[in-house]
Amino acid sequence: YGGGRTIRPGQVLESAEDKAAKEAQTRKLLSEYKVKMGLNIDPKTKLECEK
Repeated sequence: YGGGRTIRPGQVLESAEDKAAKEAQTRKLLSEYKVKMGLNIDPKTKLECEK
């Protein structure tokens, strides 16, 4: 099962730049998904619907 890597104490898995790039990509993909699925609702539209 797995195999994977052996991680030693104090070993850095990824640099800060790689981690930041991954997080930025994840945020971008999530925002695109929310727009595609209609989860982002304009505040003005939401206010009109709640009336």
